[in-house]
Amino acid sequence: MGPPALFRILVPSLAVGALLAFAGNARAAACCGGTSATPSLITGDDAYQFGLAVSRSEIIGDAPTSGKPVFRGDGTDEVTTTYRLDVAAILSDRTQASVTVPFVSKSVAAGGTSNGASGVGDASLGFAYEAWPEWTYSEWKPHGFLFTQLNLPFAHSIYDTEAAGASDAFGTGFYRLSAGTLLRKAWRVLDAAVTPEVHYSLPRAFTDAGGSSLRVSPGFGASVEAGVGYNFVRLPFRVGLRIQPVWNEPRTIDADGARTRSSAQWVWNTGLDVGYLATTEWSLSASYTDQTLLGPAVNTTLGRTFALSLQRRWPR
Repeated sequence: MGPPALFRILVPSLAVGALLAFAGNARAAACCGGTSATPSLITGDDAYQFGLAVSRSEIIGDAPTSGKPVFRGDGTDEVTTTYRLDVAAILSDRTQASVTVPFVSKSVAAGGTSNGASGVGDASLGFAYEAWPEWTYSEWKPHGFLFTQLNLPFAHSIYDTEAAGASDAFGTGFYRLSAGTLLRKAWRVLDAAVTPEVHYSLPRAFTDAGGSSLRVSPGFGASVEAGVGYNFVRLPFRVGLRIQPVWNEPRTIDADGARTRSSAQWVWNTGLDVGYLATTEWSLSASYTDQTLLGPAVNTTLGRTFALSLQRRWPR
């Protein structure tokens, strides 16, 4: 069985399997940030795409509602390692679908004690439509996609954690539907892209480790990622910079007959990317993302993330 035939079976099977697994074990094994609101996209002239990625994220500070970051001291560590599988396939000439499944390992150390846990994180299903194809070259017209993604809360969250230090909180805890667009453009050695998106997380009831019930309503959020890159002429390398402000509206929490409302959340992701095109079908990339460089940051943790990814593509 060749790769195209394999992908025709693999993508639908993973999607159905993800839904069945969730239906059978909604609280099966997810960090505070959860999955990205942007799905894995095929942006080139490919029919199938397979990606493996590993990332290491360390929480080094907190930004309270006052907006003034407080960095954590020695002896307090929160490290999350994520292994992610991405599969995407073309459904028709201009439509595609994708599945993302992460496996998460998390360790938390504070006050001389440490705790760790591992498990499946929040999975996601994505769909995209090539709204603005690049059939002929234009100096200004971008290549654009419309996309939507559904986050499936496979994992524990901070609201229903069962481990000390919330070391088993690998995910958001919510069904989240996001929609947005990717616009990208290349000029010889330079390229640029912008990805605005909005998302809505459905309210959900939780039962914590102590048996108490609460209902959390996250509501809407949005982000805009903008990036630029330089492609070396004689070397198969690309270097890029990106920035992404992320906003989430205040959450409403109903517990023990009382209602509380949190502050809105703001965080800024700043990143450096290095890519290597080994062949037309294989590529490697490394990235560094820092949440401490820009602000304001409000009502959020602050972390730094290193990631490595391998991607295999099959042309149409």
